Formats: sequence, structure tokens, C-alpha cells
Amino acid sequence: MTGLWLSIGVGALAVLLVVTVSIKEILHVQSQEYLCVNCGKKFTPRFSFMHLVNLGDDSKIVKCPHCAHKERMVPVSEKN
Repeated sequence: MTGLWLSIGVGALAVLLVVTVSIKEILHVQSQEYLCVNCGKKFTPRFSFMHLVNLGDDSKIVKCPHCAHKERMVPVSEKN
């Protein structure tokens, strides 16, 4: 019975870790401004699970809200 509770506890900690890292990465992406290569406008991306692609990499797949162009882009500045 102890093994069952131990495995549940370890599983819960693993899920908590994944959720925490995901939230931190999404908030980091949303704190940056990107420059659309298609229309040339600066924008801050909305929430999307695409931000978790290549976790830790500076370039992210983001969608421009102005022209709906979706591409891997590198942030140009931090949003204040």
C-alpha cells in the first residue's frame, strides 16, 4: 500500500513540475515583442500551446494578429 501512495506522490510532483515549467515559458513568451516578417508590425503573441515548441529556444512559432502570418520568429525586445 505504501508503494501505491509513493507512486501517486511522485506522479503528482512530476505533473506539478511540468505545469510550472509550461506556465513560466508561456509567460516569458508573452512578455516579449516580435516583429512580423510579412507585414513588419511589432506585436505581443496571445496564449498558445505552440509556445512550448522547442522549450528554452529563443525563436518561437508565433502568429501575427495583424496579418495572421504564422512563422518561427525571434523576439526583438522585452515588453515593459
